[in-house]
Amino acid sequence: VSRERDRGRDRDRPTEQPGHPPRPGDWTCPSCKANVFASKSECFRCREPKPAGLPEAPGGTRPPKDGEWTCNHCGANVYASKIECFRCNAAKGSKGTGDVKTEP
Repeated sequence: VSRERDRGRDRDRPTEQPGHPPRPGDWTCPSCKANVFASKSECFRCREPKPAGLPEAPGGTRPPKDGEWTCNHCGANVYASKIECFRCNAAKGSKGTGDVKTEP
């Protein structure tokens, strides 16, 4: 089925990623119905924020490992070898306002 023809199909059904069945605490995005890991504060697909009132992931998010850095813009843990955030493209060490790169 082509992507174009498949867009409207099963919109109300949660999307499971292969090999990642829902676990306790995972949540369904109210906007696009994707299954989102409990530790995520926004949907990976449409960036919809996690609805208020849902429980936090057991144990919370892990602290950065040796050499990793935390993005000042979005809070993601980024590998030490990277010079920009994988999630929001902010430069390592940027202040958290106004200097995020955007895709054309």
